[in-house]
Amino acid sequence: VLCKTNQQGHGIAHFLMTQNIPVVSSDSLLLSYIPEVQVVVAFFRYLLNPDDNISAGLVINYLFQTTVLNEDQFHQSLQSISHKTNLFFLLKQHGIELNETQLYRCNLLDLAAELSDALNLHTKAGLAIRFFLDEVNYFLQKENSNLSEFLRWWDLRQKKASLIIPQDTNAVRV
Repeated sequence: VLCKTNQQGHGIAHFLMTQNIPVVSSDSLLLSYIPEVQVVVAFFRYLLNPDDNISAGLVINYLFQTTVLNEDQFHQSLQSISHKTNLFFLLKQHGIELNETQLYRCNLLDLAAELSDALNLHTKAGLAIRFFLDEVNYFLQKENSNLSEFLRWWDLRQKKASLIIPQDTNAVRV
């Protein structure tokens, strides 16, 4: 499908995806549009600033969207976050065990992998998570393992980092 503007292409791609039609577009392949990557980045932001209720809320919302949490648990968790309840405590209540102290000691690649395992991100978007881990590894080769530096770098890089799929993939190209 050819479109005059990216906005038109995005609208057409979104409509096709809501109809369960596989779509390949420049937008659909960006890692930053994949919820599992978004939740890792949100968790990174939370680790950097535990007062970041928006990032904590994004993690909780992902767990609701993937039916890990039911609607009541979702609303209770969001309310707890607004009252400054620790995200690790909330996750533990829902059976997701993460050692906060150990996570702060991990390098970025191990941190991303640990979060992926704990939240079962690889089951829904294994390929995207592998590509994201490659991006983290690329950053580590060029820079140090500083979380705030990575997030600054990712804010720029996310507009370019994408999945690479075979040309013969059976999908509508927008």
